[in-house]
Amino acid sequence: MLRSKQGKRIPAEVCLNIVEQALKDDPKSIKGFVTISKDFNLLLKRYERSLVKNTLTPGINLHYNLLPSCANPEWVKNASPCSYRWLSELHMRTKHDSLYLAEHRMSLMWGSTWPLFPPRPGSTYTTPPEYAEFNKHMRMLKLQGIELLYEIADCTVGLKTGRQVDFMHELEPLELAKLGIMVVALSQGYDDLHGSLVEHLPGPVKRERICVYKNKLLRYGPYFAIAATKNDPWVTTVIDEGLNELGAFESSTMPWKVSAPSLQSQLWKILCQKVGCSLPDGWEKAKELVEEDLKARALDV
Repeated sequence: MLRSKQGKRIPAEVCLNIVEQALKDDPKSIKGFVTISKDFNLLLKRYERSLVKNTLTPGINLHYNLLPSCANPEWVKNASPCSYRWLSELHMRTKHDSLYLAEHRMSLMWGSTWPLFPPRPGSTYTTPPEYAEFNKHMRMLKLQGIELLYEIADCTVGLKTGRQVDFMHELEPLELAKLGIMVVALSQGYDDLHGSLVEHLPGPVKRERICVYKNKLLRYGPYFAIAATKNDPWVTTVIDEGLNELGAFESSTMPWKVSAPSLQSQLWKILCQKVGCSLPDGWEKAKELVEEDLKARALDV
């Protein structure tokens, strides 16, 4: 246990309070504490769950694993609920990764194609204050979409498509709209960033790459998009594997083969079923739902 400069033993309660405050500032500080002594390490293990819970803000789901943030999530053990690693992962998402992706040009949403924050009468959002207001609401929309991407990846730890589809069925239409719009934005951003690398390919092949990218984005969550912004080879490997699987399926002559619907097609199908529109109208309906939400938020300010 810790001792003061005078050699007096510091009570466990005081030690735990010190650790708790340090965890609130930076969960990675636990790495330093566990090396202090064997007894101190045992104390931290004994009170791990309570220390983590005390550092969290209300409303955090304490009962699901988190997909690890790394180049290839399948290589790393998942973060168990209320563990120090789980807390560090949560902190990394909210304080770093989500903000990074929301502010990166890969997630750009600008123009009539995307949901528009309802302007005030006569406003074109060309002055700095007006643009700042628009940007604030768009940033919030992106963060909400990114959070949903984390959740859909976490609900199965990126392994089973069926449970991800179940998760989408549980979402409200507005949540599905935000998730779908975020996937489209990040896939278009990926195409804008890396399109020059595949410009020699035929149009159908390019479209297949984007379709695979969307599905992998729904499977692995925001990490996949973040890795793409950093030109991580893992992204190319995953997309190539997806294209090979698609090619193998299409070239199969087995008459009984049945293709499982892709995650992105399931997303739009579920949204359209919930709002009662056709698939071709799904995008406009998603925009409408999000614009209504943005307008309601503006009125609440």
